[in-house]
Amino acid sequence: MLIIIKILLVFVLIIFLLWRKWPLGPVMLLASLSLGLLFRVSPGDMGQSALRAALDFETTIYLIIVLYLIAILENLLRTGGLLTRMVSALKVLFRDHRLVASFMPAFIGFLPSAGGAMFSAPLVKEATSHMDLSPGRKTFINYWYRHIWEAVFPLYPGLLLAAVLASRPVADLIYKQWPYTAGAIVIGWLVGWRGVKKDLWDQAADYKKAWRDVLLTMSPILFVIIAVLAFKFDLAIMTALAVTGLAIGLKYPIKSLPRLLWDSFKPMTLLLIVGVMVFKGMLETSGAIAALPGILLGGGVPKAAIITILPFMVGLLTGISQGYVAVAFPLLLGIFGSPTGSLNWYVLAFVAGLGGVLISPSHLCLALTREYFAAHWGQVYRYLLPASMGLMLLGLVLYYWWR
Repeated sequence: MLIIIKILLVFVLIIFLLWRKWPLGPVMLLASLSLGLLFRVSPGDMGQSALRAALDFETTIYLIIVLYLIAILENLLRTGGLLTRMVSALKVLFRDHRLVASFMPAFIGFLPSAGGAMFSAPLVKEATSHMDLSPGRKTFINYWYRHIWEAVFPLYPGLLLAAVLASRPVADLIYKQWPYTAGAIVIGWLVGWRGVKKDLWDQAADYKKAWRDVLLTMSPILFVIIAVLAFKFDLAIMTALAVTGLAIGLKYPIKSLPRLLWDSFKPMTLLLIVGVMVFKGMLETSGAIAALPGILLGGGVPKAAIITILPFMVGLLTGISQGYVAVAFPLLLGIFGSPTGSLNWYVLAFVAGLGGVLISPSHLCLALTREYFAAHWGQVYRYLLPASMGLMLLGLVLYYWWR
């Protein structure tokens, strides 16, 4: 029980500082220090853990590079007028502005990369520029629809890892989990667009021109998605090529390149990534997550509660899907055995973990999107909490009723 109290104290600290409008990067660094002190990690081990996480090229450094390239790409699309042109074309095709704003992050959601919501955030901003929406609502729409495919799209690492651990074909999990994606689409619409009237594009429709404009303006993003998904090329390299090709296509002046590179550099985003990664590393070093199963089992907690709470807590702490699958699922498999026949408890665990990830302040997509739209955390959670709880409630209902 003491371990649970320590973890809760750290989260109370995070929530309090975010409420006080501290930037997330410094908050996560302070939370990492607090976690280390509460779990009596030696100063040397804390320092090693922090350095290892901050300087890890395959995660932290690589993610910083990718997000910087995405920022440059967004800058070029915006200053080159392509964002406005793209959204105008989509308005002709979809007519309803709400559909346009929801479609873009859902489309980008097929690219399973950390921080991928930053691809679609400028598009959502452009699509909703004439609408009286709060920054919190815009953040929710971009963030939520970016993640609707996680339970069914076979290229998401968390889904693949869950299938491997269960020794089942990924198609089995997709078949059992498609209601959650359908539910997420409906929940996102009911929560995100509640009270927003239907807003139709009323100009004369030239569909041929609209399709041409969509394909032309979306070609840099399509290039990245196809190259990464279909041909397994490196995301950073493909984004760099897209940036280069777009700059050449726009005939961007060479003398303006230093200004472009500087305007796209955001130090607080860099600190945010480092802070989140250091916190994840400290969770492992402190042993906070590894202690959760013993506490739940020792307390006589019901089976359904263990299946829900354990992945939810790990997802909330880590903020990444493959994180809660990699940590919580082996523990659950050790407790309940490999799922044979029905996958119900396994699917409930997946959805519960996803619910924790979606509301985690350490989830990079959430942190970056909130920062992009300059939304207060309270504004964001006004939409995010009921939507996430609705998704988890759907998980519990189907656990008991869908055999």
